[in-house]
Amino acid sequence: MTSIQAHQPLNKNWETVLFETNDQLQLLEESPIVVVEKVIDEMLTRRALFGSLQKEGKQLAKKHGSSFMEDGEG
Repeated sequence: MTSIQAHQPLNKNWETVLFETNDQLQLLEESPIVVVEKVIDEMLTRRALFGSLQKEGKQLAKKHGSSFMEDGEG
C-alpha cells in the first residue's frame, strides 16, 4: 500500500497510527504511506480493497520473510 484516499483531513488518532506505521515501514526500507485526496469516480469495492491489501501484504512478507526469520520473529 502506498497511499490512503481521504475526502477530509485525518483525525489525530489516524495521524498517529499513520506516523507510527511509516516509522515501521522506514525500518523495513519501504516507502511511506501518504494521504491523497479521494476521487469519487475511482472508488474500490470492499472486496477489491481487501484483495489489494492481501496481495500487497503477501508481497511484503515474501520480500522480508528471510530477514524476519533471522531476527527470530517469524
